[in-house]
Amino acid sequence: MIRAITFDLDDTLWSTADVIGRAETEMFRWLDEHCPAFTQRHSHDSFAQARREFARRNPEVAHNLRAVRKLALTEALYELGATDASRLAAQAANHFQQTRQQVRFFDGAVDALRALSEHYTIGAITNGTTQISETEAGEHFLFCLNAEHFDQGKPGAPMFLNALDRLGLDAEQVLHVGDHWEQDVVAAKSLGFRTLWIGQGPAPGPEADHQLAEVRELPALLRG
Repeated sequence: MIRAITFDLDDTLWSTADVIGRAETEMFRWLDEHCPAFTQRHSHDSFAQARREFARRNPEVAHNLRAVRKLALTEALYELGATDASRLAAQAANHFQQTRQQVRFFDGAVDALRALSEHYTIGAITNGTTQISETEAGEHFLFCLNAEHFDQGKPGAPMFLNALDRLGLDAEQVLHVGDHWEQDVVAAKSLGFRTLWIGQGPAPGPEADHQLAEVRELPALLRG
């Protein structure tokens, strides 16, 4: 019997492209004002490549997206000769994160979470940096586990196991919901969770116990 539900966040409850795009635009706007040499050198795409390269060279922090962004910014600003690169990077990253929190939930998602919270304990397990407690759906969540606070992110086991400890439940009593096949469905299933894939088309494998196109359909599925 399912007693709790854990949710991935990005591309499960909202569009990652939307929120990241707006956050990147705000960060570049701020940098254009305070360090125009950066925006003259970098586009959104070229800085994304710089972050990927930084993560490749520093695998010990690659799962910590907040740290990767700040450190890659610091490195890029130093390369441009900024004497206060660390301070500028921290402020720019903060502007990014403030907009990163301004998520736009998919239609019906908040109502679904509200309905589910009346019957199940709800938590979040995410590799992203959004803190669910600071969104309009925050009151429905018991906890939010972000990869930056762990030694590794999904598909690693630590966050899933920590969630079970917080819930005080066995894995088969928890349904994990997410859009990423390997990081959410396969990873959770390997630890004994029940799983639900948010996705279109045929499932890539047998690990998903359920499949839906949108989270707003979940209350009806569980009632049925």
